[in-house]
Amino acid sequence: MSFRGRGGGGGGGFRGGRGGPGGRGGRGGGGGGRGGFNNNRFSRDDGPKNIIPLGFYDYPCQEDLVAKVEVENVPFFNAPIYIEGEKQIGKVDEIFGHLRDFYVSIKLMDNMKPDGFQPKQKLFIDSAKLLPLARFLPGNQTRKPAGRVGKPGGRGGGGRGGPGGGFRGGRGGPGGGGRGGGGFGGRGGGGGFGGRGGGGGGARSCGRGGAALTDRKISLSDTVDELVKETLEIIGSIVDNEPEPPNSMILLHDITDKPTGWIQLVKSLIRVVPLEHPMGPSVITLLLDDSPLPTKDSVLEVADMITHSIRRTPKRERNLCVILGCLAEKLAGPSSIAVLSDVTLGYLLGNLDEGIHPDVMLFSLIALEKFAQTSENKATIKRKLALYPENPLTRLERHIDSKEFILRQVGFCARWCLDNYFLIEGRKYSYEVADVSNVRVMLNTRDVSEYLKISSDGLEARCDAYSFESVRCTFQVNQGCWYYEVLIITPGVMQIGWATKDSNFLSHEGYGIGDDAYSIAFDGCRKLIWHNARSMPHDLHIWKGGSVLGCLLDLDAREVIFSLDGVEGGVLKQVFGSAKDGFFAAASFMSFQQCRFNFGSAPFAFPPKNRQFMSFNDHAELKDTDKIVLPRHLFLEQLRKLSVREDSCTLCFDMKATIRIEPCKHRGFCTVCAAQLQFCPMCRAEIVSTVQEVDPATTSSSPASEDGSEAT
Repeated sequence: MSFRGRGGGGGGGFRGGRGGPGGRGGRGGGGGGRGGFNNNRFSRDDGPKNIIPLGFYDYPCQEDLVAKVEVENVPFFNAPIYIEGEKQIGKVDEIFGHLRDFYVSIKLMDNMKPDGFQPKQKLFIDSAKLLPLARFLPGNQTRKPAGRVGKPGGRGGGGRGGPGGGFRGGRGGPGGGGRGGGGFGGRGGGGGFGGRGGGGGGARSCGRGGAALTDRKISLSDTVDELVKETLEIIGSIVDNEPEPPNSMILLHDITDKPTGWIQLVKSLIRVVPLEHPMGPSVITLLLDDSPLPTKDSVLEVADMITHSIRRTPKRERNLCVILGCLAEKLAGPSSIAVLSDVTLGYLLGNLDEGIHPDVMLFSLIALEKFAQTSENKATIKRKLALYPENPLTRLERHIDSKEFILRQVGFCARWCLDNYFLIEGRKYSYEVADVSNVRVMLNTRDVSEYLKISSDGLEARCDAYSFESVRCTFQVNQGCWYYEVLIITPGVMQIGWATKDSNFLSHEGYGIGDDAYSIAFDGCRKLIWHNARSMPHDLHIWKGGSVLGCLLDLDAREVIFSLDGVEGGVLKQVFGSAKDGFFAAASFMSFQQCRFNFGSAPFAFPPKNRQFMSFNDHAELKDTDKIVLPRHLFLEQLRKLSVREDSCTLCFDMKATIRIEPCKHRGFCTVCAAQLQFCPMCRAEIVSTVQEVDPATTSSSPASEDGSEAT
């Protein structure tokens, strides 16, 4: 399972799936957002779960309410606040005051004014939106260490705003708009009339003066840095059945509700995420995609960082390119065109020059590819590339077989761009020159999720999309002992192993190989074995670029064994409870991951020594036409030319539609597809029975039924 959640499901994952109802709006369907974490991860519309008293309205401050908190626990920033009847009036904006005598300011909803509330009026909050005060006491602000498999805990972590506190100070007195009382380690000082305050609290300021929770005060910048670091630390410990995201992500989401917070997150990602972290780029993508959609001004401010940022290092440059690529994908259309200014384009193309750090090259290429998803940007980039004496992509393509794995990724992405986006007149497509004469088994381009990139020889795969992409090979095994190997090119999250045809690819929901009963997978980044969406630890070392994963399947002995660089793990039998035959080699990829498969067309690096086995390549056959891996635009053009019979099944388009569903009476399905359905795809009604509608031309003398159908 990827770090995506399950979109409409319960629990599991870290990255919110795009499907389930109740999630944050955006790409999902059915009212859904990105789902994940029990499908209510950052949902604001589910309503309160358990309303309890928070305190009472004390006095107004500008257009806000100031409330005295009467519970010991501390509310989340942006936590909804209610009055009697569960009517929401606003959200928590500031938290300030003494250690055990603090207040909150409440940003009221539109069309609400402070004079519409009664003094001492009771206010309420969802109990799930409170943190224990102990989290913020000196000596209790430790972070949970990143375990190998352990859960991240509840809403804990390093305290609201990172170790040392981090709550913002209140706003100054009612007459002056200053930066009132010292917040819980926040910006405030004393409440003045019109300033950010000095040492003590001003009379009746929003902050009411008073002591901060700790002596050390944390800026917003430091707070966000700490939360990003915490996310990086625990990223490898988030596995299956997590009820909610880690505390650090919840707090970052709250902070980025405001443009200043979103910009601060971007700046923090640029300076904090290390170059060597195996999931660094994935974490950047995750945090940006789970933050609220930025304003156009905020996005343009990020583009301006190209010219205004200081202390340039490969780490910062790489992270900035990852961010630009994320924004290009997230804001396709006019906003993407606005971001790709002459400065931005010149910066990304300049990063393709010789001597640039390979990581910076790689993510500049990926950013250019994502910008090119908007047709106007694509034309702009092609015009710019045409001005070069030698197209830089053709130079970078030569690294396709490099022993240095970062450069190998650069070569792969350059070739992909040349085949799919930035075509050069007279250049042959890579599938036209690839030598596949000895290849009899490939990754199946007809059995792959939407955004996975497959090399022209069909043996190498890469994912640069936000989703969890999966693929099976072209050869099925039903008996005997089989073995294949995988060269690990990137050390991040991939789930590689075995799957049957019954295993589903639900890339946007975070389901991949090992996430159902019909597959089993090895995860060398998190040191886990996956089956039926549940994980168990293994004792092999963490994989790295250049590691070789061995995958053995013994159907006669009902055993699966994974090995890493020749060292075998334990015997696994779980998958055979649901599947006895019909297995394929298969894999799933998180963002920015790549590997190469060896099905026997080349000698194995670490063949099993203790049993006889067979390789796919020695027993399979592929037609020459089936060895062609078309660029995506040619493949889509080929699909458009296909003619579909009017009576074809609306799901598979292969067989004739002869089934009617009862009781809703929808038609258009073949017998094979109908047998796999529990609910009608048209209306979502439960299927009670199906009716085989017989062609009258073939049954003129058949006594089937009065309406020419047979119940099944």
